Amino acid sequence: MAGWGITSESQVRAQARYDAAHTVRISLKLNTRTDQDIILWLHKQRSKQGSYKTTDS
Repeated sequence: MAGWGITSESQVRAQARYDAAHTVRISLKLNTRTDQDIILWLHKQRSKQGSYKTTDS
């Protein structure tokens, strides 16, 4: 992206409209004692989003 870090108010509004219409944010709260295996697996992933997606239908 050209001008990283330099964003006009209209660009911020346009991005917010796009995000509201086309995206969803998913969050996890993991316990560091009981979910350590999941946490370690996530840290090893190069792309967390790519790791969740599969090619199977």
